[in-house]
Amino acid sequence: MIDNHAHLDFRDGLVQVTPTEAMDAAAGVNVVGAVQVATDLESARYTLEALEQEPRLRGALAIHPNDTVHLAESNQLDEAIETIRQLADHPRVVCIGETGLDYYRTEGEENWDIQKYAFKRHIEMAVELGLALQIHDREAHDDVVATLLSMDKLPEYVVFHSY
Repeated sequence: MIDNHAHLDFRDGLVQVTPTEAMDAAAGVNVVGAVQVATDLESARYTLEALEQEPRLRGALAIHPNDTVHLAESNQLDEAIETIRQLADHPRVVCIGETGLDYYRTEGEENWDIQKYAFKRHIEMAVELGLALQIHDREAHDDVVATLLSMDKLPEYVVFHSY
């Protein structure tokens, strides 16, 4: 079994374990691999470090939809997406994600338009790099599907998360 959506860098008050400790524990319940999913630039860098430490991990890199608005407000969104693109060249990055739309935690058409812009950029990146796409879809399913259908080309593999 492979966990296709892990956030080993999220602590939430829990004791921090190394990627190897996490995968050793997972192996105890027959999980033989995992995809460490980044949500911002800091976690993207963590993901690449984890990939170097633990061969059972693969990586997914993107800017989470809720973080796109803050980056756009500081005029850093395009730069952040380009940095993700550069980091995604790592041979064990297998996916662009977690990207998509989240209308639950982010409100307002203007903010949703920012999320849609970033989502489209991530889709294009996944196609360009030949990687899978992992979609965060929270209370935005109609717009997620409409965005996917509006694209000229889609990645061969797409995984929905938080649907």
